[in-house]
Amino acid sequence: MNTEPKFVCLPLKAGVKPLAHRDNDESMYLPGLLEHPMIDGLMLSLNERLFGDLLEYKNTKTGQVFTEGPTEKRFRIMWKKPYKMNYVVPDGMIDGLVSGKEPTGYYLGLLDNPPTIRALYN
Repeated sequence: MNTEPKFVCLPLKAGVKPLAHRDNDESMYLPGLLEHPMIDGLMLSLNERLFGDLLEYKNTKTGQVFTEGPTEKRFRIMWKKPYKMNYVVPDGMIDGLVSGKEPTGYYLGLLDNPPTIRALYN
């Protein structure tokens, strides 16, 4: 059984202010390793989770170096996993897709769980 992590953080840059305490999941502020909400296999220490700049990390097998993107940092700051949006077409609107018509607009189905973006065809 291989317990080696898929990714590891590179040393943090000096002089970067840590993130301020927010109303996040309190587990974010506990010591120990937690997986990055958007980067599967990247385990973060408390200092890495609270780092105020973009993280740099590398693949442990290939040595390839990556930089955390702004969206990945945003989810790290909020300490929430993104949920996937399901794109669906309301009943009776499938003929627009079959005929190749472009949607005239979109709306968010807030009563769906999870919320879905629905296409409008006129």
